[in-house]
Amino acid sequence: MEVGSDMLLRDDLPPKPGGAGDVAISLFEAAAAGRLWEALPHEVGTLLGDAPDILVRYDGAPQTPTYLHSVEPDLATCQCLDQLLRADLGMVEKLGFEPGRVLARHLDTNCDLCGRRGADKLGPPADWHCLWAKLEVTAGTTAVLAVAFGPANSPPPRAAQRLEAFLPQLNLALSFQAAQRQSSLLQHAALAALDRMPIGVALTDAEAKVLATNAAARSMIEARDGLALTNGQLSATINGAGSKLRKLIGAVAAGTHRGFANLSLPRRGARHPLSVTIAQVGRTGLPGSTAANGGHSTSTVVYVTDPDRPIEPDQDSLRTTYGLTAAEARLASRIATGESLADVAAALDISYNTARTHLRRIFGKTQTERQGELVSLLLSASIHPNHTA
Repeated sequence: MEVGSDMLLRDDLPPKPGGAGDVAISLFEAAAAGRLWEALPHEVGTLLGDAPDILVRYDGAPQTPTYLHSVEPDLATCQCLDQLLRADLGMVEKLGFEPGRVLARHLDTNCDLCGRRGADKLGPPADWHCLWAKLEVTAGTTAVLAVAFGPANSPPPRAAQRLEAFLPQLNLALSFQAAQRQSSLLQHAALAALDRMPIGVALTDAEAKVLATNAAARSMIEARDGLALTNGQLSATINGAGSKLRKLIGAVAAGTHRGFANLSLPRRGARHPLSVTIAQVGRTGLPGSTAANGGHSTSTVVYVTDPDRPIEPDQDSLRTTYGLTAAEARLASRIATGESLADVAAALDISYNTARTHLRRIFGKTQTERQGELVSLLLSASIHPNHTA
């Protein structure tokens, strides 16, 4: 095999990309869905006027190939073609190949598989034509595309110029996809963190439409014990309370309550009302927003606390943080819920004197002196990575 030489397909005329605007729109749509690489083979074929036989992306160092398109499955597994492309890529990189550039090369091969691409696959092997394009995937991260045409499928006229003229738009689409992915990761991380909280949290738009909830809020809504979801809007189970809640959310979103407000949601029976705090959090683009400005609206975060639901600190967290033994952590977690020492001793099936001994040791390890001070300290450990609602 022979590593290729430069084919200067350039002239002094300005490039005239065919259908570049439509291709750019399609690529940005694909990037928004996180599928830019999957859509690229079709869009490159549309841009150049003819689909390449193979389209390969090379990432990292050493360059790792990902076959995005192959006109025949055998080409993607042909070791001769793989080695030929890798060798030529090495030569191209030594030429000082910069992002935004396209180099046109021809590659000779004696391989019977990749060297004969005619309909009958007979006759002498011939050249491959490869357009190397260097992309800036993210800041400081590059990738190289091999847009290759076999012996029976030469590149369309002005293919190198068209592809190079389009690279800035392709780079923008790649940056957009990377930003979308990062935003999605941050959003999922934030929601996962909220799921660790023992209080209910709901993110709503100005019309009280729920955009996201944590595990505790979903549990409250499913129980329909004070809090409810009506036609996608945050509501209440007691008549009149839901309307009041929605109006207050709208007022906070509009900024008429200095950015926050408090409300009690009554519940049936002798249970204490839910304590609700509504705070304005600005604009959000979370899925589900119905704002007319492209899915972004002023939103609120609604915090819901159930005073009848004790918050029990995680025992493993207490052991790690304060050096408690397993027995001490069991007692401390129950004390933090407001139970008396006698009730905790009975629940744990230990004597009252043993419970007192555990409590004295807990005081020493946590540097507290009174039970009220201990409870306050332990509740600060109730939000932790292992907490589940």
